[in-house]
Parts: sequence; structure tokens; C-alpha cells
Amino acid sequence: MSHTFRKEKVVLVTGSSKWLGKTTAIYLAKKWAKVIINGRNKKTLHQVANQFDDQNIELIAMQGDLTKPHECEDIIQSIIKTYKRLDCIINNVGFMARWPLEDTSLEMIEASINTNLMS
Repeated sequence: MSHTFRKEKVVLVTGSSKWLGKTTAIYLAKKWAKVIINGRNKKTLHQVANQFDDQNIELIAMQGDLTKPHECEDIIQSIIKTYKRLDCIINNVGFMARWPLEDTSLEMIEASINTNLMS
């Protein structure tokens, strides 16, 4: 696969304001030209996108809560409108409970299902 071919890809990495998603997005941005990062916290997302400005690494921040179907649609439509396509989605968004089951409320279980399965 040629370097030029890779440069033409448009990739969305969800849950990419921290940890594995952030690392994945940075790696792909070094290899590919257009990487869109996504997270719920606008401030954190823009900090990640801006921290590489001086290294010729382009990360485009698109804030949104993927547990809300209309926000998913808005993000996808915005990417397609801007770049005319979306080649790949890396769905990294996730939620992990770190408390005993007996301390887990129905709302916590629903939040986990919405984040991990529905988004």
C-alpha cells in the first residue's frame, strides 16, 4: 500500500480523548492525513487535538455523546459533508464499572449498556 493511498483516508476514532483511543488516534494521524477524534468532554478533546500542532500531526476534534443516536448521526454527517467520505470508524468508546455489583444501581447498568453496546 502506497504512502499516498494512506494519506487519503478519513478515520473516526471514538472515545479518543484519553488512553487507548488517544494513542490510536495519534498513531493513525502520524500515518494518515485525516483523523477525527471524538469524546464527550469538549475541553479535553480540544487539548488533545491542539497538543500536536507543532509536530505536523493533525487531529480534528468533534465533540459528541455517542449514547445519543442523533449526535452519532450529526458527527457522521459532518465528517461526510467536510471530507466527502468516511473510510473507517474505530469504535473505542467504552465504560467499565469498578465497584461491587451490590453497589451498582439500575442507572449505572443502563449507562454501561448504552455506552458499550448501543453507541
